[in-house]
Amino acid sequence: MPILLKDLSSLPSGTHAIAFHDSGEEEAEHAVAFLRGASDPGATAYWVAEPWVADLVREKLPRISARFEGAIRDLQGPQVAATQRVLRPVPEIAEFVSAHPRGVSAGADAISYYWTREDVPRIEEYESWFDQQPRGGSRFLCPYDLRRIPLDMAPSLMRQLGSAHDHLTLSDSEDPISRLVQAFLFASPQGVPEGLRGTVDEALDNGWLYYRPSHGFSWTVRGEHFSQLLRERTRTVPLRDPSPKAPSRSAAQGPVAL
Repeated sequence: MPILLKDLSSLPSGTHAIAFHDSGEEEAEHAVAFLRGASDPGATAYWVAEPWVADLVREKLPRISARFEGAIRDLQGPQVAATQRVLRPVPEIAEFVSAHPRGVSAGADAISYYWTREDVPRIEEYESWFDQQPRGGSRFLCPYDLRRIPLDMAPSLMRQLGSAHDHLTLSDSEDPISRLVQAFLFASPQGVPEGLRGTVDEALDNGWLYYRPSHGFSWTVRGEHFSQLLRERTRTVPLRDPSPKAPSRSAAQGPVAL
């Protein structure tokens, strides 16, 4: 189980962290905290799939230092690409990390923007592979958008993502589906953090989730159906920039085969 971290500015060197969000605003808050903990602006990069998210991060940067403005980078497509049937970082990211042998602070949010259901097993393999790579003095951050997690795949996917990272930052969202999806990260009811425990207890009582020691939490049939309906009815935050002047790149391109 990864170490829970409330503030990404305290993420130490030699780590591979995952952070969950369910809005561009929350992602930007996580990104700024992560940048606050970086020591060398020249060895720091945060790649984003959507220009409007980059703008949100830049708006918050004065809270720390304008020195990091150049660290926000616009990624023109997926952050991983197929190499001999597995996914590995695209050259832009791999070359940046290689150019700073003493360590980097680097994150990229594009995986959950571009993945398709068929890609999920390869994403799981990629995260496990990356977690085994030498990190030295580096800090790596993998942001994931909870609104883009396929709900029927959430139990096994979230368990796998949790096991492939050593630090974890949860979303503070009050959205019940985002809260329930994060419950699948934890191996037992006792391990669920206090901030999620009420939601999980209610879901267990109402028969939306069930728990087995050998498998952790899973949806019931009723719970999976309920979660799908609730997501469809309550998703009011757009997954793309609502401004007509800045269309969403990922929405415009559609799913991109990794």
